[in-house]
Amino acid sequence: MGEDNNNNMDSLSSRVCELEAALEKAHQSEIQALYNENLYRLVTENVTDVIWKVRIDSPDKINYISPSVTNLLGYSVEEAFSKTIYSNV
Repeated sequence: MGEDNNNNMDSLSSRVCELEAALEKAHQSEIQALYNENLYRLVTENVTDVIWKVRIDSPDKINYISPSVTNLLGYSVEEAFSKTIYSNV
């Protein structure tokens, strides 16, 4: 009986270590994703070219447009969203 308890404790301890490692990996992935998102935002919001993002299944609909659209085309970001990419090229 004592050996069964030791095996159960070892198994439980091993599982706890696995879960802690998985949580640490998920946390690191989340930190990396936030870093990448912030870097992407920093680049796209400060570039002088217009960056357009459209869905591949609906290329006439704009998902994202960089703020530089105002300087280059005279549209606010909101106005540019109401247009199609083809009407802006």
